[in-house]
Amino acid sequence: MRARKKKNTVPRLERVSDYLIGAVPAHPQGEIRVEVGCGKGKFVTALAKDHPDVTFYALEKIPDVIVMAAEKAAREEIGNVKFLLADAKDLTEGIEKKFMGLDENRNPILEDVAHEALCPSKAVSVLYLNFSDPLPNKKHAHLRLTHRSFLEKYRTILKEDGHIEFKTDNKPLFDFSVEEFRESGYEIYDYTEDLHHSGIPNPYLTEYEIRFSEQGMPIYSLKARPPKEETV
Repeated sequence: MRARKKKNTVPRLERVSDYLIGAVPAHPQGEIRVEVGCGKGKFVTALAKDHPDVTFYALEKIPDVIVMAAEKAAREEIGNVKFLLADAKDLTEGIEKKFMGLDENRNPILEDVAHEALCPSKAVSVLYLNFSDPLPNKKHAHLRLTHRSFLEKYRTILKEDGHIEFKTDNKPLFDFSVEEFRESGYEIYDYTEDLHHSGIPNPYLTEYEIRFSEQGMPIYSLKARPPKEETV
């Protein structure tokens, strides 16, 4: 669903600049958790409020959406959550193609540009993926946040005892994700195709989750641990 364009986004972001950061600190103190795609921030702010000893970092790539999440945290004076206007692909360092213009034949000029990691390795205890874009077109499968290429990135930032928590209302995305987790060596547990009737504790809901469950739609959910690092 496309977010509506908000008025005065830039000045609003400036007013909550204390809640916006460019990257997770290289040497974070204490436990940290990360939400990828935080939306309006209902889920992560509720978690942060109830877990004051944990620092939360929430990624969202749409400025008009992240500003609402940061404003919510500011209104409620929740100091242990910070927001990154960023994409999940940038969590770890890498190379991406950057459009540099057109050549004399009007063909695109692309250059490899390196970017630094937004998150240090082996730092995150829990990574939340809530109601990610299902991207139903098969040619976009590699862009889904549970594609194996992303799961490999998450593996590098998760602590040895860390895990991923994944929720969605989309059955095809859930089935795809289960296969990707398994093929990537993750251990799946707390698997359910109807979270709200499963008995699995679920005290923190997103805006989408509330809307879909009120419509009688099942919520698909799982947790997954990355494979253990091989020792020589």
